Amino acid sequence: MAEGLTGASFLWGLGLLLFGFGPAARACDFADAPQQAIESCSAVIAKAGAAPDTLWPAYFARGDAYARDGEAALAAEDYTQAIRLHPDLAIAFYNRGNSYFRKGDYELAIDDYAVAIRLSPALAMAHINRGAAYAQTQQYDRAIEDFNAALLIDPKNDRALSDRGNTYYNMGEHERAIRDLNRAIALNPKDARMFLNRGLAEAASGFGNRAIADFGRAIALEPNFAAAFYQRGLAYRAVGQTDQAAADLAQARRLDPSLMASTP
Repeated sequence: MAEGLTGASFLWGLGLLLFGFGPAARACDFADAPQQAIESCSAVIAKAGAAPDTLWPAYFARGDAYARDGEAALAAEDYTQAIRLHPDLAIAFYNRGNSYFRKGDYELAIDDYAVAIRLSPALAMAHINRGAAYAQTQQYDRAIEDFNAALLIDPKNDRALSDRGNTYYNMGEHERAIRDLNRAIALNPKDARMFLNRGLAEAASGFGNRAIADFGRAIALEPNFAAAFYQRGLAYRAVGQTDQAAADLAQARRLDPSLMASTP
């Protein structure tokens, strides 16, 4: 993966209330307060004699709260309990796959996304995230297949287009990467990372000035985007604009000193 490339994106979980699952889920759903949700769900789970149709939504909702709180391992444990009680729940497999992804357990994530897809074939996000997991393990052909499948379900999905473009970049197919990122940006022109990644593909294709412009667009959207300053600095240096290169690389160093360790 090239320095600064953000790679395949990652989409987080689907909440129970999106699907209208009953009072147990509502009792402990606090979208903006995960700790409160965890406490409320735990109280539901602790009730003696709770029925499975009460317990699995509580486990699922607590798993979602743990996920929002950055506790991927605890989230995975709760999704596992929800799956034990409701083994045909596609979104539980999907969300547990997301938790495994966050932990870096990509093969486990791939397995869970596969079950989610089998149970709910139209779940485009499961294809996208499985594609992202394949990309993380450098199974690029399989990643492309999943992004293609997602786009058959949702042809205007900017994440599928962006991630497919990033994967093409990592395969060395820079022109195809640019085409996909062009389409993704047209659908979502506010995503700084798409401009960063298109700039990387343009730089690799010899379009230095276009790359500089895209890195600038990324910085306009996220003024503290260290990777964009770093890449623009390298692009300026490649076209002989040494003063601008020095200024951008200095700013990248201020924002994220770790980026400079690999500066050629």
